[in-house]
Amino acid sequence: MKVTITDIAKDTGLALSTISRYLNHKKVQPENQVLIEASIKKLGYTPNRIAQGLRSKSSRSVALLIPFYSNYFWGHSVSYVTSALWEKGYTCTVHTYLPETDKQLKTIQLLISKKIGGVIAVSGSLSQEALNRLEDNGVPIVLLDQVLSSLSVDYVTSDNYQGGYMAGSYLAGKGHKKIGFIASEPGTYTICQRTRGFLDALQDHQIPSIPQYYSYQTSAYPAAEAQLQHLLSLKEPPTALFFCYYESCLSGISELAKYNISVPEKISIIGFDDDPLFSSLAPSITVIAQDFLTIGKEATKILLSRISGEDSSPGKKVLVPVRLIERESVAAI
Repeated sequence: MKVTITDIAKDTGLALSTISRYLNHKKVQPENQVLIEASIKKLGYTPNRIAQGLRSKSSRSVALLIPFYSNYFWGHSVSYVTSALWEKGYTCTVHTYLPETDKQLKTIQLLISKKIGGVIAVSGSLSQEALNRLEDNGVPIVLLDQVLSSLSVDYVTSDNYQGGYMAGSYLAGKGHKKIGFIASEPGTYTICQRTRGFLDALQDHQIPSIPQYYSYQTSAYPAAEAQLQHLLSLKEPPTALFFCYYESCLSGISELAKYNISVPEKISIIGFDDDPLFSSLAPSITVIAQDFLTIGKEATKILLSRISGEDSSPGKKVLVPVRLIERESVAAI
């Protein structure tokens, strides 16, 4: 199997951008040079001179990759990233990608052919193969939202565990003991972390785990509505619900209104992600809010340090704190 710069990065513990700088005859720290040269010899790496030539002439342009069906919250981060890069002399282009791997690879290859300087990606459904293609061409990458442990790239994401824990603790502090939650696919990083934090909070507050109150399906509106209907039809329905993602909270509010179930008199709710709509409803909705501005700032700072070669440390994982916005949708019992 052909040895790539990704293999050298894993062997040395250095960032891909540092490996790329060395291979393109740019200055790196002397101790890093020793590590890289030893790894090249050990692994038998043969440089791709064509790729090196492309990377050495990389443009002062950064690409933002966003899923085609991404929620609009990421617009806040995109706006910050675009202006911050502009101030540093970089242009920024925004690209959407589709779920199919072959279509993603076409987008990635287009960016590589344009000698893109770096990539910030909302990585929800970005394939391993597409990310590997960027890595193997020495393109610095910062991922937002999802965390993929198989890659040694940089990540900036909300502290989803903290958010789940805050939601569970808040409901428990209001006296609720029959607490349910509605989540999307349990395999995604964000939902796993929110769920783990939520369940840990209930355990720490000595609230018994009631599996029938915990519902996982998809983020599609009909599925979220069905989840809520099921929970409300139980012989002893929960007195409070934590909606683990924005769309499920919107769907839940609509479904509760349809059946004239008053909030918070009949059931208390707390959502994840804020929206101007939530503060204007009656009652207004208590939420866990992500700090998209800080996410954008951190991602930009890390990417520029990788492009410039100032930072050659292994891939970073930055967790941005979330906050609880208390409003009217949770009653004390």
